[in-house]
Amino acid sequence: MAVKNLRTANLSPEEYAAVITACSHKDFLTVKEAALYFGVGLYRLRAMANSEIGEAFTVQCGPRQRLISREKFKKFMEEGGMSTTYGIRAEGWRKDKEADD
Repeated sequence: MAVKNLRTANLSPEEYAAVITACSHKDFLTVKEAALYFGVGLYRLRAMANSEIGEAFTVQCGPRQRLISREKFKKFMEEGGMSTTYGIRAEGWRKDKEADD
């Protein structure tokens, strides 16, 4: 089932379940799909994908699009990877404490 708008506020429970099921069978997800599937904010996921951290779980697909490896990102999340991303901003990676000093 193709859903044009992946915002959870606009999806019925049936549509949400269909999207999650479809994403669970894919090896690579778009940033929007990964944000919905893993429950991570779209802005934060884009910032992570464009930073040094994202090199561990992203694949560049063409000149503009990055795809998220579902298995690698799942492993990243299980290892506590989100706790290391506190200082990420749109301009890229920075360590929260060291950059402020």
